[in-house]
Amino acid sequence: MKRIAVRVAAAIGVVILLAIAVTVIRSFGTGPVDRADSADDAAIRGVVTSALHLLQEESLPPSKYTGGPMSAELRAEMSAKAMAEAAQLFTGDGLSWFQTVVNHNLDEQASGSIRHLGGGVSRIVFTSISVTGDQASVDATEDVWADVGQTQDSGMVAVAHPKNTMLAKLLLQRVDGKWYVTDYHAGFAAGSEP
Repeated sequence: MKRIAVRVAAAIGVVILLAIAVTVIRSFGTGPVDRADSADDAAIRGVVTSALHLLQEESLPPSKYTGGPMSAELRAEMSAKAMAEAAQLFTGDGLSWFQTVVNHNLDEQASGSIRHLGGGVSRIVFTSISVTGDQASVDATEDVWADVGQTQDSGMVAVAHPKNTMLAKLLLQRVDGKWYVTDYHAGFAAGSEP
């Protein structure tokens, strides 16, 4: 009888230890995402998602542009629109970097021989979100696509449709309660290079 009581007590002890272990593990979360706060997590994901989409769409001409050389006025209009949207998502060095990207992409289209016809992000997978105070770091995998036209000597426009998987690393800073991207780096995932 004593042996049965000892075994029952041991079994109850194991169950209690397992319950404590499960509670401790749940309190730290699971998976690769460190969540300091669900409101931060949601806000960071929203800003990063919007920023990644804007990066693929910032140099798309408006429907009134039908090809040929792109006027300085149209490029200025497109730049102002992209920068107004970027100011809601980027700050500091991140915003300066974005302006450089916009200028490069618009200059590339100035002659009309290269045209950005479409672009976007079809999937974003957040692999890591880490928050320390007012700083955050995000790793994400994004599937991006573009439609790019190039005018041939014959006058015909050849269109390429590249699709790539990118590994993105973004740094963010909270300013007056709002998250902004301060740095962005991306590279091609293995096997996704052009």
